[in-house]
Amino acid sequence: MLKKLLLCIVCALLLLSITFVADYRKAQACSCASPRAMDEIMQGEDEVFTATVKGISKPGGRLLSSMDPIEVRMIVNKVWKGNIAAAVVVKTAQSSASCGYDGFKEGGSYLVIAEETPNGLYTGLCSGTKSLASAGKELAYLGEGYAPGPAAAEPVESKHDIQVRQGENSGYGHYILLAAAVMLAAVLWAAVILSRMKG
Repeated sequence: MLKKLLLCIVCALLLLSITFVADYRKAQACSCASPRAMDEIMQGEDEVFTATVKGISKPGGRLLSSMDPIEVRMIVNKVWKGNIAAAVVVKTAQSSASCGYDGFKEGGSYLVIAEETPNGLYTGLCSGTKSLASAGKELAYLGEGYAPGPAAAEPVESKHDIQVRQGENSGYGHYILLAAAVMLAAVLWAAVILSRMKG
């Protein structure tokens, strides 16, 4: 009887741990307001340009969150708003679940609507960034743009920056580790109880 009770407790803790992680991930789901009109975007603080993807760098680490940013290296073709260099790096969350724009493909061309932040250009699912093939309406509104500025020298990432970036890649991984620790503790506790019963 006691063995069945212990088994039920372990199963319940396992189920609770899985539910906890699933609920956390669901809470991260992105919800955008209605799409912004181009006149609103042009009056705001966003940078607006078209560019072609030359490469995509994903975050390292074993336990990743959908919020961890990817870095998209782009060659800028035309600019409508902002002081944009001919070659830029645009960051976005790696999953649309965290409002990242996950449509970037190497070699693809895009209308990019990005925010200038202290850490560089950021875009996302709610920004209005889209593939050039589906941006006909926006491009018709924008009309003639202007050429980008000279390409800026690519910054060298310091050892400290690398350590900070790697430390930020934990995402919701610590929640998974917590759930695993709870399950392990429950199994060990059950094993101790059973060994005492046999003794």
